[in-house]
Parts: sequence; C-alpha cells; structure tokens
Amino acid sequence: MLRELLRGQLVQQSIDVDPTAPLRNRLLISLLLSVPVVAMEPPVSQKSLILSGPAMTCCPNHPRNMRKDAAIDAITLTERQLEAVIRGWFASLTSPLAAKMTPHGLPSDAEKVIALSLEGVIHGPLNRIYLHGWNFGVQELGPAAGQAKLMAALTGQPAAYLREFQGKLIRSVSDTVDSAIREELATGIEAGESIPQLTSRLKTSIDGMSGVGAERIARTETARAFMASREKSWQESGNVWGKRWQLAPDACQFCVAAASEFGVQKLGVPFFEKGTVLTGSLGESMTLDYSDVDGPPLHPNDRCSLVMVMEEPK
Repeated sequence: MLRELLRGQLVQQSIDVDPTAPLRNRLLISLLLSVPVVAMEPPVSQKSLILSGPAMTCCPNHPRNMRKDAAIDAITLTERQLEAVIRGWFASLTSPLAAKMTPHGLPSDAEKVIALSLEGVIHGPLNRIYLHGWNFGVQELGPAAGQAKLMAALTGQPAAYLREFQGKLIRSVSDTVDSAIREELATGIEAGESIPQLTSRLKTSIDGMSGVGAERIARTETARAFMASREKSWQESGNVWGKRWQLAPDACQFCVAAASEFGVQKLGVPFFEKGTVLTGSLGESMTLDYSDVDGPPLHPNDRCSLVMVMEEPK
C-alpha cells in the first residue's frame, strides 16, 4: 500500500462488480471479494470490512510481495510490527474480558479494558510510521517551505499530533472490537447460554478477529497514520491550504463518490464525519462507522492518495 503512496500515486484495489454480469455470478464474485452487490441492504459497514470476511486481495505490487528501497522497507517492516503487536493484543484480551463475564454478557466498562490494553502496545510502531509520514510531507514541500524549520519541529509538533491520532485510533478500534464481541454474545444470551458457553463465544470471536482483523487494522492504520502526519506537516508549514482526494486508477465506487463530493477540502477538516452514509457511484451504500474520514484509506487496501492544494479554490 505505502510503496505507491511514497511515489505520490497510491493506487487503489478495485472492488467493483460488473453490473452487466448475471445476478448469480455477481453474488458469487461479491462473496469472494467480500464486497456488496448492487442495491445491497443494509449498507456495507467500514467496521465489517476491517474485521470480518475473507481478506481482500492486494495488487501484485503490494510492498509485501516485492523488493523495495530502504525507506519503503522500513515502513513495511513497521506495518508488520504493528500487525504482530495487534495479534498479540487480541490474544491477551480473552482473560481480562472473560473475568468480567456475566449471564447478561459483558458490563458497560468492558470497552475501557479493550482501550487501555491497546494503548499500552501500539505507541512504538505508530510513532515510527508517523515520523516517516512527517518526513515525507516535509520533503514534498521543498526547500522554499522552510524544510529546516519543519525538520526541527520533529521533536515537538509530531509528538502532540501523534497523541491525538493515537487517541482516535484507540477509540475506533476498541469501539469496533467491542461491538463485534457484543454482537456475538447477544446470540448466546438470547439462546440462554451459560457463562462458560458465553466465555467460549468470547474466545471464538476474538480468535476470529485476530487473523484478518489484525492484518487489516495494521494495513489501514499504517496508511492512516502516514497520511495524517503527512497532512500535518503540510499544515505546519503554513504554505498549503488544502488537500485533494486523488483517485487511483479503477477506483472503487465509494472512493469515486468521496472524490466527487469533496474533491478538495481544507487541511485539518475531514472529508466525512463518522456516521455518514456514503452512496457509491453504482448506487450501493457504505456506512462510515469506523472513524471520521480525513482522507484515504476509506477501506482496507484502499490505495488512493492525497495531493496538496496550495491555494483555496475560487
């Protein structure tokens, strides 16, 4: 994902389904790609794309599948480290949550347990990728933007921005995981299952998320951290007004809709707020229930990018 981003051409994996294909074929293709068919109800959820279903395939040029230069190797290594950390975090969740299990499921403070445990493990990898993004943004700005001043700010501003970004990530991931667990437990509670049976459901749910979920969270959050710090370096320079959603070739219908509705946005302002229902160019809907959308990635394996806009459009 980040190989193309570093070149300023983050290319997106297309998840469109040919609308002219027979319905049976479209259903099969959509199942295999973990994407909805046209007019699917209810809207597909960002959360479900991150945690459930088979992993969406990446292009053959994904950084995990080919050799890269040293800078891209370092970023890809950080992504792998974040994935390993998140897998370990998932594995550590069962015991503290199981201890809180009641016949009515988990208490309301279970999400705090999830959030606090995540906070303790993700800072290192996120800090590294955030600094990579800041450095790359500074290089994009060029000497005229005061690169020396921005590089000196590495000891101050990025640390503050990272704390803000990390807080958003923790809220998004912990809310997503908590919702998935409670949904699974609700089935068992409705069936009158015992606490040991509910605990077994809890473990099964967490184990299921730790595979695809850890990989998708790592890829998505690595790209989000890189993009966010890159944007913050533009903002810190004082020379850039806004950002443009740069579509990848063969972009999916949701990214096409995002770029069409908000082609240009002011720095620091999200393209969409959490909770927005985005209607794709083919008529399907996606509920943006993971977090505010400050730019790509809109979904796992999204390879769109951002381009700086120097002046406010007239």
